Amino acid sequence: MTTYYKKVGRRYIPVAESETWGTWTEGDYLVNIRPSCRSVVRCLEPEFANVEAALMVAQEGMARAIAQKAAGEPATQPIDPDEQAVWDELRRIRGERATLWLPSAHALAQAGIGAVREAIKARRGGRR
Repeated sequence: MTTYYKKVGRRYIPVAESETWGTWTEGDYLVNIRPSCRSVVRCLEPEFANVEAALMVAQEGMARAIAQKAAGEPATQPIDPDEQAVWDELRRIRGERATLWLPSAHALAQAGIGAVREAIKARRGGRR
């Protein structure tokens, strides 16, 4: 078990874990702790915590799937001659650092889950 401390004067004294949460605002939170990650989501409606938990799991799975697909497969979209000439020039100038920047897998997954959350909110009549 982890012991938390706070500084009082020149000494550190042990405190309860709940005292370390002073930066959190009042409300309900869903805390998800796994070997590979920790995440916290503020639940505006605690009765939907199970839905938020399911969305967190879906988000993690989507991000993992997108990352694996991007890492394991080359681009299959054909490049026309003009695009190929520009790409060759970029590789000549930048060498191995020639890349195309895309949104991160997490950002893509977050956008997908955000759309689901917005749809749920709309079905509830705009209530939070």
